[in-house]
Amino acid sequence: MTDASPILVSRDHKAFVERLVETGRFGSAQDVLESALDLLREQVEETSSSRADLRRLLLERLEGPFVSSEEMEALITEMIEREHGENEP
Repeated sequence: MTDASPILVSRDHKAFVERLVETGRFGSAQDVLESALDLLREQVEETSSSRADLRRLLLERLEGPFVSSEEMEALITEMIEREHGENEP
């Protein structure tokens, strides 16, 4: 059973929904709204998942060995030199 709840939207959104229904892309305004909400849910869940992954990665790095900026610069310089050396004929 579905509860009927009025939803207020701007004129532009209303016109957009009506065009989608009139052109046959959706059967009703409710179908448009449900599709839009499904997409929003996916986006929110993906963002939450990405943030959790990033948080986990940052925590792993914080627990790992610390590399000073000087050490990192030396490592990067070595990598660049090695890359240039491998690409030379």
